[in-house]
Amino acid sequence: MKHFESRTYTSTLFALGLFALTINLPACATNMQMAAKTEEQAADDAAIQVDAMIKEAEAETTEEEIKDYTVADVQSFDPQGIVVHFEFEKATLSPMTVASLDKIVKGMKKDPLSNITIKAHSDKQGEERFNEKLSARRAKVIKDYLISHGIDEDRLDPMYLGATEPLDEAPTVAAYKKNRRGEFNINYGPSSFGPAK
Repeated sequence: MKHFESRTYTSTLFALGLFALTINLPACATNMQMAAKTEEQAADDAAIQVDAMIKEAEAETTEEEIKDYTVADVQSFDPQGIVVHFEFEKATLSPMTVASLDKIVKGMKKDPLSNITIKAHSDKQGEERFNEKLSARRAKVIKDYLISHGIDEDRLDPMYLGATEPLDEAPTVAAYKKNRRGEFNINYGPSSFGPAK
């Protein structure tokens, strides 16, 4: 009889254990679902926060900053360090000048959005009117060279400044030689980035 009671007791315990497990299973599943939802919600909240920060940054970005960023992104060369020199009262290109202009050609072909201002100068020797004409001839010879090597004319803006912007004011041969020059500035007009919106 004791053996029968022991088996009944064990069966009862087993049944109670199964019952408890059955009750707890849905609770465990619910807890797991809640944890998954919490993680998913946290990810969604983080994404919303990031989107809000991006929108705020975009709202604070000016058109000038966008243009500066775009220019920095595409600019591939800077011609400001390139200077060409001319002989006294001449507007002819020396081999050294040609080598410098070839750098300009290469840079402009690499950076199709760039435009160049050509600034031609003379020294202070001679009459003002003569120096203006001489610097105009120097600007033209530079422009013609660039065009003949595949640069579109509308990307070039020649300026002839005569003796108005000397690098060296001293009345010496060395200063005059320094001042007889052509310089270059790069610029990006609105047309470089397509029609205004």
